[in-house]
Amino acid sequence: MKQFYWISLLLLIIFTACKKNSNDNNDNNVNPPSGETETIIETVSATIGANGGTVVLSDNASVIIGAAELSSDVQVTLSKIGNENIFTAENRSAYDIYGLPAGTKVTFTFPCPAGQPGNLIGVFNYDPVKIEGTTVLFTYDSINGKIIVDNYNLTKNSKEGANYRRWIVEWGDKKDFQYNAKLIPMPFYEQIGSSCWASDVTMLTKAYSPNTDREAETEIYDYLKAMDIGTDDGIGPWNFMKVLYKKFNLFTKGAGAITESYFNKNNLIRAIIQRLDENEPVVLYLPNYSHAVLVVGYRSFLNDYGYDGWELIIHDSKGTKPPNADEGGMYTTRQWSWFLKGASATSMFMILYPGIGVYPGRALQTVSLPSYPSGKTELSFDYYNQAGTKGTISLVWDKNVPLGYKWSQSNNLLFDTLPNTVKTMNFKLQLYNADLSGSQNVKLKLSVINGKTNTTTYTNDYPVTISDTKDPYYFNVSLDTAAWLKNSGDTTVIDYYIKTQLIDSHGIYQDGWLVKFKIKGGSASNAFYIGQSYGGGIIFYIDGTGKHGLIAAIDHPPIFAAWGCILTLIGGTSTAIGTGQANTSAIIGGCGEASTAARICDDLVRNGFSDWFLPSRDELVQAALLGEFGGAYDYWSSSEYDGGNAMGCSSGGSTINLRKDDGAYVCPVRAF
Repeated sequence: MKQFYWISLLLLIIFTACKKNSNDNNDNNVNPPSGETETIIETVSATIGANGGTVVLSDNASVIIGAAELSSDVQVTLSKIGNENIFTAENRSAYDIYGLPAGTKVTFTFPCPAGQPGNLIGVFNYDPVKIEGTTVLFTYDSINGKIIVDNYNLTKNSKEGANYRRWIVEWGDKKDFQYNAKLIPMPFYEQIGSSCWASDVTMLTKAYSPNTDREAETEIYDYLKAMDIGTDDGIGPWNFMKVLYKKFNLFTKGAGAITESYFNKNNLIRAIIQRLDENEPVVLYLPNYSHAVLVVGYRSFLNDYGYDGWELIIHDSKGTKPPNADEGGMYTTRQWSWFLKGASATSMFMILYPGIGVYPGRALQTVSLPSYPSGKTELSFDYYNQAGTKGTISLVWDKNVPLGYKWSQSNNLLFDTLPNTVKTMNFKLQLYNADLSGSQNVKLKLSVINGKTNTTTYTNDYPVTISDTKDPYYFNVSLDTAAWLKNSGDTTVIDYYIKTQLIDSHGIYQDGWLVKFKIKGGSASNAFYIGQSYGGGIIFYIDGTGKHGLIAAIDHPPIFAAWGCILTLIGGTSTAIGTGQANTSAIIGGCGEASTAARICDDLVRNGFSDWFLPSRDELVQAALLGEFGGAYDYWSSSEYDGGNAMGCSSGGSTINLRKDDGAYVCPVRAF
């Protein structure tokens, strides 16, 4: 039987795992860490010259050099390698060849069990240092159990800096197949940034860590820190094969993990099916997609080979409602051909799986970690700076900081300590139900803990029903400062903790996480601050004394009105802060029209206060900086421009001039 594998361009097999390459410092090592060093089972050398010759091992592996291929004598060494540390298929042999110059045409023969199915046999030639290589053309003698690589030109191995000395022969046994299906329900998370590999191994870890303490189980950022890889960085082959499994063992308290590598795709699918049949989910890296997925099930459809009919069920951490057809979410079904699409003959697939079946009591309802700046999930604080401008401080994952995360504005302005002008704490989280048997009633418990006094300053249970549609439930809530910042007059820097706990209908903890922040005490309890709810509205300006300022009534739907008295020059109005009340009185005195913007403010009684007025232009702009004006609307000020026009500003704070008989919104303000 003759089996053909196309010879393609040499491919540097480096994992990108969703995006960029990681710093895989061990990738250039020949041998794995101590205790896994390769061995030489047998080695034979011979001096071969212009007449040609053969080097043969005891298992009949040989290299044959024809006459006239060499112009001078060279020493050719053929070795059989034990404990080869890159490819880990059960049925394989590894050989090294040294001494032949580039451009030599040679014939290799390798032993292979007789009677094997040809589609399960492969020959791979690669550089074990750079981990790059290619699949080669060969002939399989199924009767005599021999593989022949005929007239192979070693020029193919002369890529600068590469040494393609290693040869791998791999085979597999044909089995009879029948329709079958398997599904292992597993917890699901959407990836943080581009760290698909970390999301996958975290899902796997969650299914084993209940053996110890579920509330202390590992999170995605724990793997990022442990592997020293960022959220948008990939994982190198050495780290995946030789380091990641050790972290899995550590974080699961010894559940065990195994990594394997395959270039023969039929043997790969067989290995995955075998693992799933043993109730062991598999992390599969796809070099053609630069992506990793968690394989949780399969469906088989018998065809002539028994393989092309396979479908795999995966957790694709790219999430739900993806932007293209090559992305998915929880329990996405893909035909085996999809996994191989775009894979070259040199592609090397890797899998990681635990050494034991999943824990039966694993949690299937999960609450996501915030993944700002993805926009899908976020944990943040709204605050106001000294100029009164509203800002947002968000939780951002960073392997370079001790906790694995930081508090940042726009991912560049860092806050070691949150300012005491924080107004709200905002949650935007995804809740997933991986139990497809039906919707689940759970409660999300949110708590805030004062680390200095070790007291819970806020706690609340939020009932939630998560459907079985595979889509996430989006949980959104904002907590006012007064609800959780209880510091008993402490004005020092205080450690606080945010704790989430997802609890099922039986009161059993399913999932959650704990994050820390620091905040300066003495905010609302000791001084006024921009954004504070006070005096019938929200403070948007404080004068130099710190005791007085201006309040905007923006906690109610805005009022729509005309400025009034077009072509009538009121005169004497000002644009400065502190002149709005005088402007309003001047307008009312000079304009007798009813229901004008100034008169509406003057007549207003809201939240128990009746001393409202129409703000001056600069007062209005300052109020707009709070960021609380809804929509793209225009607002009136009490500052006149001329007889036909008055000044205002947009909801974003840009100043404009409007005709007095136009309609615009009104923001009443008052002084305190």
